[in-house]
Amino acid sequence: MSSVPHRRALIGLVAAFALLVVGVGYSSRVGAAEPSGADRQADLIRQAERAEREERVDNAIRLYGQAIEAAPHARLARRARARIEWLGERSRGGAGPLAALMRMQQLAPGQLTVERLRAFEKEVDGFPPVRVRRESRQLVAEAWFHRLYRPLDAIHAYQKWLAEPGLDRADWQTATMGLALARAKLGDLHASIDALRRAGLGKKAETSFLEVERVARWACPLSFALIAAFVALSLGLGGWRGLSPSRLKQALSPGRLGVGAFAYALPVVLAKLHRPQTWRAMLLLAPASAGLLLLASVMGTGLDAARDRPGLRRLIVALGLLSQIAVGFLALYYSRTLLGMLVSMRALSR
Repeated sequence: MSSVPHRRALIGLVAAFALLVVGVGYSSRVGAAEPSGADRQADLIRQAERAEREERVDNAIRLYGQAIEAAPHARLARRARARIEWLGERSRGGAGPLAALMRMQQLAPGQLTVERLRAFEKEVDGFPPVRVRRESRQLVAEAWFHRLYRPLDAIHAYQKWLAEPGLDRADWQTATMGLALARAKLGDLHASIDALRRAGLGKKAETSFLEVERVARWACPLSFALIAAFVALSLGLGGWRGLSPSRLKQALSPGRLGVGAFAYALPVVLAKLHRPQTWRAMLLLAPASAGLLLLASVMGTGLDAARDRPGLRRLIVALGLLSQIAVGFLALYYSRTLLGMLVSMRALSR
């Protein structure tokens, strides 16, 4: 008799276990059929990004909103809110101007042509005076200058950008410096530097770049002329005799070459270890200076015409010293170290 209740209890346990297994299986199938909020949110954001690439701004904003509703507190929800804010602010003048701007932004370098940019510039003239027009002006100006290398067109575009209402301080600075660089590209360095100084941008890196270029316009030709004059005068006064094989062999002895290599390699190594921003200048300066000194010492043994003429010897020595200074300047300029030094000094003086 007592076995009947036990049998009933066992049957009940088996039935309960079977129901549990069936419930778990059903819930797993339901979970697989219905994606989680995070998965749905990720899929909606992918759809919104595709809509952006296809210039369907309204659809993109709607899809980003649905993505936020799917999982409001997820990390992707913050990204969706940022995109809605970005798109909403730039579509105040309608979806058309923003779509046109996005279409230009997505062009590959080879796809941007003079005709296409000029057509877009005319289209921008008809945009309402809101943020999307200011950003379109920036794209046009920078494309003329940096991508198509047409400084005259860039000047007109920068002037239009600067004339935009509601331009903030950062955009005004960018447009002002771009305009100055475009004018400098056409050769008007003095006016460009003066314009930047009047605008209160005299300590910016762009101003330093233009000042270095202004100095280099006369300093580089003068440096090359000094070096050429020193070599030509030395050769003309008999220095070519020092280039004979026997004298070259004596000048290029292993001992002298070893000392010279150590003396000029040491600054390069020290600069590389302690002042990485100057080691490129040293890399140019060391062999150039070493070569000039070696040439001077070799030619000096053959300067018979200057032995009894102290004034001529002083001239050659002075030209040699000036040539060394010229080599140093050229090394600093072509390694861009001179620009870095000027920018650093101005940063310290602030």
